[in-house]
Amino acid sequence: MIAGKKKLCYVEVSDFTNIQGVGNDPMYKRYNSVYAIVKQHIDEPYHSFLAEPEYSAEDDRVYWYTEEWGYDLAPIKITDLDPEARQMAERKLTNIVNHYKQAIASLSGETKRILESAIKFVNVDFVYCIGDRLVLAVWGMEPDIHRHNATGVIMHELDLTEYHTIVFDPGKHGALINKFDAKVKRRKGGKLTSKDLPKIKAQEGFELEGWNPDPIGVLVNEDLTFVARYREIEKPKCNVCFVAGENCTITGTDTLQVERGTILSEDQIPQVTAREGFEFTGWDRDPHEAIDEDTTFHAVCRESTSHTCHIRFISDGNCELMGPLDFDIPQGGFISSEQIPDIQCNPGYRFAGWSADITAAVTGDMQIYAKCEALEEDNIHVNFDAGDYGTMEGTSSYLLPRGSKLLNSQVPQVKPYSGYKFVGWDINPLESALDNDITFQAVYKERRPWWKGLWPLSWGCLWKFLLFLLLLLLFLYLLSLLRGCDGSVLSPGDVENGPALVDIGDSTSDQFRDNPGFADDGQIGDVPSTPIDEPDLGEDVDPGNGDSEYHVGILPADPSIPPIDNPDNPQGPQIIPNIINVFFTDDNANLNAFAKDFRSIYPDTQKYKLDYDDLVKRVSIMMPVEEREAMKREIERRLGEKYSFFIVDEYAIQQNAAVVKRTSEADAGWHLLAVNAPKAWTITIGNPEITVAVVDDGFDTTHDALKDKIVSPYNVYTKSRELTNGSGHGTHTAGLAVGLVREDGKAGGLAPGCKLMPVQVFDGETSSLSAEISGIAYAIHNGADVVNISMGCSYAGYRDVPAEEQLEIAKQKGKVEELLWKRVFRMAQERKTILVFSAGNDNVVSYLNPQNRHDSLIIVTAVDKNLNKSIFNNDGAGSNYGLGSKVAAPGSEIYSTVPVNDYAMMQGTSMAAPIVTGVVALLKSINPDITGGEAIDILKRSGRRLSDSSLGPLVQADRALALLQSGSLPGDGDSDSGIGSGGDDRSGGDDRSGGDRGSGNENDWGSDPANRDDGHSGGGDTAKDYSDIFRQIAEHQRAIVDLIKKLPPEEQEKYK
Repeated sequence: MIAGKKKLCYVEVSDFTNIQGVGNDPMYKRYNSVYAIVKQHIDEPYHSFLAEPEYSAEDDRVYWYTEEWGYDLAPIKITDLDPEARQMAERKLTNIVNHYKQAIASLSGETKRILESAIKFVNVDFVYCIGDRLVLAVWGMEPDIHRHNATGVIMHELDLTEYHTIVFDPGKHGALINKFDAKVKRRKGGKLTSKDLPKIKAQEGFELEGWNPDPIGVLVNEDLTFVARYREIEKPKCNVCFVAGENCTITGTDTLQVERGTILSEDQIPQVTAREGFEFTGWDRDPHEAIDEDTTFHAVCRESTSHTCHIRFISDGNCELMGPLDFDIPQGGFISSEQIPDIQCNPGYRFAGWSADITAAVTGDMQIYAKCEALEEDNIHVNFDAGDYGTMEGTSSYLLPRGSKLLNSQVPQVKPYSGYKFVGWDINPLESALDNDITFQAVYKERRPWWKGLWPLSWGCLWKFLLFLLLLLLFLYLLSLLRGCDGSVLSPGDVENGPALVDIGDSTSDQFRDNPGFADDGQIGDVPSTPIDEPDLGEDVDPGNGDSEYHVGILPADPSIPPIDNPDNPQGPQIIPNIINVFFTDDNANLNAFAKDFRSIYPDTQKYKLDYDDLVKRVSIMMPVEEREAMKREIERRLGEKYSFFIVDEYAIQQNAAVVKRTSEADAGWHLLAVNAPKAWTITIGNPEITVAVVDDGFDTTHDALKDKIVSPYNVYTKSRELTNGSGHGTHTAGLAVGLVREDGKAGGLAPGCKLMPVQVFDGETSSLSAEISGIAYAIHNGADVVNISMGCSYAGYRDVPAEEQLEIAKQKGKVEELLWKRVFRMAQERKTILVFSAGNDNVVSYLNPQNRHDSLIIVTAVDKNLNKSIFNNDGAGSNYGLGSKVAAPGSEIYSTVPVNDYAMMQGTSMAAPIVTGVVALLKSINPDITGGEAIDILKRSGRRLSDSSLGPLVQADRALALLQSGSLPGDGDSDSGIGSGGDDRSGGDDRSGGDRGSGNENDWGSDPANRDDGHSGGGDTAKDYSDIFRQIAEHQRAIVDLIKKLPPEEQEKYK
């Protein structure tokens, strides 16, 4: 027992999980430590919110106590209150929890952790209402849902005294002042007194007369109900009259009689219509004030000084207009962007503009026609002529838009006849602007046989000389074969003979640790030079502590200001309310000048802070939350004419993955087999000249699988190469893209021969849209060939919205963000960089997210081991799908690298994306000039059809490489995907395992070779066979290293 307190309930410890602790003890044994913090940092009215626990070791129970309550009160669970009282109690509970959270935000260290853990699990089923206070009866622990489905099973209430429920019904002419008095508990055997009666507020015209029956002196032996009784009070009446006057007319009742003190409702006030040329401006006195005497209201109508204009948009018959077509706006106003309809041109036409200037002020009624032009006038004919000395393979003629440029893949291959050499085209096709019809002529050079230079020799001598050379070449060839038998099978990192391997070694950690790491072998890339010099900010601007932030990096989010729902899209991603981003449309925008002009409006450098990124022409502004909307309007009004820009909210960014809570390595490496990685590695493991950037949360730069391949690491928050381990997400994705392959084949990147550029865009667990964009821009400008982005905004709020409605929403929302991502893609396209994004884990249409809307961005969905859409938890989270999705890859229970020098399973589209990134890096290794659109085409054509077509085809690495090399897909005998040469699964090709791998049957990556489709009739190689091969390669590598060590130092250098 606890002195001075009463027992509320008890729980069995075994019924709970995630029990929080203080030091080495569970929190329920250290209440005094918790309460000391509560008394110091929480307001006094909320000190008793947390019930006091008492642990009983005898029965392994925790009994919960609270302050004693009076005889006239009884604890009632919030869930037992009537709906209205429960709603009030839950609002009060929300206020209490928010108060605790605000206090936590101001704390640090162990004090913060203890108080944070105490309210980590606030379950409304455990909250009692005792009079006007709330008590959380069970805290610091979470019910084990695997043992019980209902909290009533695990929280045992104590029936120490028998109570009855007393209901006070206020009736229809009044209301309880305190709604908690509607239903109270009283001890059995007690008598009701006047103190038990609730206070009533009677309606106007009535007064409380008493209760039916009379409660005073009633003995409580059962549940009782008392109903309030009222009597009506007569009130004097007032006459009300409304007068229109000569310039207006009234619709509705113009005279009425009301009780004195009445406030007129909107229905009682008549509508006023002004005559033409006049406008109604209101009544001569306020009709919403209380009527205390006979009153007459006169309508006030003044001569109108402006009128509205009617706008109508009309199609010219060659397009369809979608959106508002007829509407009115005030004279002198402007047509907003939301009022301009979308245009869908008919085939063969393009939109050429409107018949009137829609950006000018409106001075009268307007009919605006959409003008569409036929495309044929803007097309030109492009021809390739092989000439008389060769033939061409590929398309020899095109009809292309005027002014466009040819792609490398559009130029046909020339095969010269014997005796001739093809030396090029008379005009370079790749550098020519196609302004008119043009024909490119093949140019040849005659090959003169080398032996014609030996004409002075007789034919007999020449024959003997040729025979001698042939024998010499044969001898040299045999000698090279003998030299190759010295055991030199595979050197580490060899990009032609097989994948680079890493020894598993000893794991140094079983959990992630956020230790700072430095990529000692890498150098920081080209960080954008600071475009804003302090003197340029103006003489009246103090660059000091305020604008010095302008030189640091991304503005860090304030932990005391949590993200909020976007008012313009409440179901969409949350925004950081005290930051906005200004993106300039001019690539030569002067950020110095903009900063100086901004400071002339907002000179307080402490209140308003700036950050920039010159690569993407962005200035971010931090301001008080309440000034956000006003500042957006003010910047557009004051600076919009001088600078061309658009404002984008600072969206909160999350990772698209979660840790899988199991340690078993069963099925580890299934993703490598699912995309036919071993077969692809016989073609290439990646060129070390190809760099893959991974934009993520942090990286273990000391990991054996990554440390030797790092170049140009970067942290956008610190503008340095100092990286932290983060949550392990970044290390995991990096390992899937380019990590060295483990010798047991259970983990490895798809392109282990390529380099890694790690770019950190998370500050702890926090990231934002500006950080993501800056990280991508850094990677593009510092030579990344492929960039992996496994992060994005959350659109889970649309999960229950039908897919068709999601598409309609996507067409209307996120247009400014869509424009921003088009600029990012253009930047990547100019530098031949391919961007790969994870589709997201919200189980919604991918197209909802503006970053997934560009045709040439590779958006990756996720599948599980049965090749069905990945579902990641019981809350409905799963891979996004549908419009915007390009291809699919494994995303469930994926085994890869994590800090510190360890491996673990994670799942999400975050894991699927780097698998595809690795395949694209292999494609780049063969053809560095391949574009994003060409890569998508190859991945789709070579991919495997899934039963859920909304995910896109499953990537098949070997077939993609074969298609890039030869221009055609491999035949049945060469395919690891079970797709025949006559077409892929999309044409109905059969699966060698006797069923469709995308059908949802048991996966065929298991141990039974008869059920696994690995492209060889009769069962083929199993997962164990691959492991044997990996082990043999590793043994040969170690033997080679031992042999090299026996050589002299100068000879060892040759093998490094």
